Amino acid sequence: MPSLDEVNALKLWDYQIQHFDGSRLLVIGGNDLTYYHDVELVFTGVVHISCDTNFSHPQFSDSGSCHCVCGAYRTGIKTDEADFAIVAENREIIIGTVFHYQRKDLKPGERIAPWVDVD
Repeated sequence: MPSLDEVNALKLWDYQIQHFDGSRLLVIGGNDLTYYHDVELVFTGVVHISCDTNFSHPQFSDSGSCHCVCGAYRTGIKTDEADFAIVAENREIIIGTVFHYQRKDLKPGERIAPWVDVD
């Protein structure tokens, strides 16, 4: 599974919270979020979010446990504007191009975002 260091090495410009259902949080990152994204950070069992919905040029860090009874882990997010954190039980990192529009002839590692109408 990719690490936060690998995400940082991508030097992607923009990130945004794409979806949050109260437990599962999807953060996407890329250089042109209108058309595609290159990384997904999927947090499950979210306990706390201290993060803007859109942020740029972040450096992510694994900040260890949140030091409370929940046993969740803290992911730090440092930007030029502020420091943020997401505390969750699990974090999954997915690297690969995800298009925000329908297209054919996808290469290995590419896919269409699930919210894109396929008709």
